[in-house]
Amino acid sequence: MRNFILSCESTVDLPYAYLEKRELPVLFYTYSVNGKEYTDDLGKDPASLPNFYRMLDEGAIPSTSQINRFRYKEFFEELLKKGDVIHVTLSSGITGSYGNAAAAAEELKAE
Repeated sequence: MRNFILSCESTVDLPYAYLEKRELPVLFYTYSVNGKEYTDDLGKDPASLPNFYRMLDEGAIPSTSQINRFRYKEFFEELLKKGDVIHVTLSSGITGSYGNAAAAAEELKAE
């Protein structure tokens, strides 16, 4: 039987404690509010979600960006040291991150 690592992104929308307990590696998205970047940490920091909602209540408008190929490649390289990787991501119809993940995976296959 082949070993594999199941990984995901912070868009999985599960509590960080749940993922940590099951040793599921997470690649975190980031968001910006008023020019400052924050990590979508799934509640790893108990203050992060209340802080996010406070900023919304104050009228802030957050923006997100896709995860780039370089970050995927770094993330996958570490995981591949332990086994094959099955990665759960958002659909290509929602974000360009999927294409970056696929490109990073193809690049690593070639190496």
